[in-house]
Amino acid sequence: SRRIKTDLIYHKWSSDKFDHPVNLIQYWEIDGPTKISLNPISWIIKFFSGTEKPNYDLIWENSALEILKNRISASENKSGLISIEVLMEEPNIAAKMANLMYNTIVHFTIEIHGKQAKLNREFIERRQAEINTSLASSEEVLKIFRQGNRSIIGSPQLEMELERLMREVEIKTQVYITLQQQYELARIEEVKESPSVVVIDEARPSVEKHKPKRKAIVMIATFVGGIIAVGFSIIQRNLNK
Repeated sequence: SRRIKTDLIYHKWSSDKFDHPVNLIQYWEIDGPTKISLNPISWIIKFFSGTEKPNYDLIWENSALEILKNRISASENKSGLISIEVLMEEPNIAAKMANLMYNTIVHFTIEIHGKQAKLNREFIERRQAEINTSLASSEEVLKIFRQGNRSIIGSPQLEMELERLMREVEIKTQVYITLQQQYELARIEEVKESPSVVVIDEARPSVEKHKPKRKAIVMIATFVGGIIAVGFSIIQRNLNK
């Protein structure tokens, strides 16, 4: 998600490239107004900003997000195990980024879980108040009926009405008891901070380089070198004529 990637971007990373911790915008050296961004989003922002001063912080952030998008990949197997791969210039930073992603995801899920649990608890509280009011009203109606009909023997209609009123009170009482139980569970759920994601293996720095491919670099360098050599030869031949 953008939130997780943004946290990664603005986290301060210790690197071999700098003598002090830097964020990814600084690490990739994209924090300069004179730099040309390859991110189309930054072009759109600049176009619609008109004569106003561009929001470079937003431009740099979007540029970093675009780079980071191609550096992180995740896969899930049939058992639900999720693997995260991070490609960075320095293996130590890549490993730390993967581990930070886990902590960020745990914090995010706990936060979302807490909000949902709070909404659930507040809903139960409202239902409790409604049922409590309704139950008190039904109990009052039953009390008045009994006071006005102390002897109902021989009157099927009064007996049926009494049974109906008693049944109504009993049903609402059971609903209130159920809501009270759910309320206690909701309170426990609201304060619970157990993560729904558990790490099995922490990320470790890779001992092998994944990108760029050395063979590809050699082939491209050889190809480009050949073109330059041929071009130079043609120019030199024309000059000698």
